[in-house]
Amino acid sequence: MKRVWLPGWQMNETSFDTLKAQLGAENEEQLSFQNEQGTVDSWLQKCSRQITEPTQLVGWSLGGALAYQLASRNKWVQNCLLINTNVQFSGENGLEPDVAEGFMARYEANPEATRKRFALLVDQARGKEVSSYLCLGKQLNTLQWLYDFNAENFKVDVPCHVLLSAQDQLVPIEKASKAWEALPVASLTKINAQHSAPLFAEADTINWIQSHE
Repeated sequence: MKRVWLPGWQMNETSFDTLKAQLGAENEEQLSFQNEQGTVDSWLQKCSRQITEPTQLVGWSLGGALAYQLASRNKWVQNCLLINTNVQFSGENGLEPDVAEGFMARYEANPEATRKRFALLVDQARGKEVSSYLCLGKQLNTLQWLYDFNAENFKVDVPCHVLLSAQDQLVPIEKASKAWEALPVASLTKINAQHSAPLFAEADTINWIQSHE
């Protein structure tokens, strides 16, 4: 079965390199939304046309949200692996609305400074290392895709496996766990990591991916 990767918001094309290398998957396809200026629906339509054989989607953060939406519209998607993705980024099941709205306002006003803050939210101790994986330029359009996502609005009939990190500052684990279990999902696994799990908790992330191959 083919495997396709979807990175997190603001993360560049190298963010899965370590995982892919350790899985022997360097040549596997990655769907990029960096610098996209269209609607999420037009991007999903374009990507869906590329998936024409049995496929497993591996998505991190916003990539997981996009994988979930692709699974709702493409018959070739067999299952989804969602890493540190929430049912809803902002609101009842996600960050407090004032916190999420504050981040959006700061990013609109000063994306460069807010990227540095975002890197620390991804990993408190290794923000400088996270910064090397971040896209340049203003990724405001795709940030709005994240705010608009609510998994409850999509019907997904294939198995979805969710990996959550106990110290995640962007995906509150208690809210996320309850929200996904209510949908429900095929499995939910918790690890001792931050939002940066694909970057710095490679062993746990790889073991989890391999358990669903």
